[in-house]
Amino acid sequence: TGRGTDGSLLVRTDTTDMVVVIDENTAVRERSGLRSIKVDVPSLVPGLRVDVEGTFQTTTQFLAERITFTRTDLKIARDIEAGLTPTNEALRDSAR
Repeated sequence: TGRGTDGSLLVRTDTTDMVVVIDENTAVRERSGLRSIKVDVPSLVPGLRVDVEGTFQTTTQFLAERITFTRTDLKIARDIEAGLTPTNEALRDSAR
């Protein structure tokens, strides 16, 4: 999962990349056990495994009605992102 400049998501599947369009009607939920809580779109961090329900606009574009993810997957994605930030900064500094 990655974020586009227009607020869309780039979701990678086993076979293709899919642009997932998020609008004001898209519900974003975090599952924790049997509970599901509403969260904001910024919770969708790069690398997060998500389940998306909605409709195809084109063969590579999907309008999301509901996006869900687990608390465990969010923790994993944030841990990976935290580890990549120092690495990316070190690579950028060494390229100068």
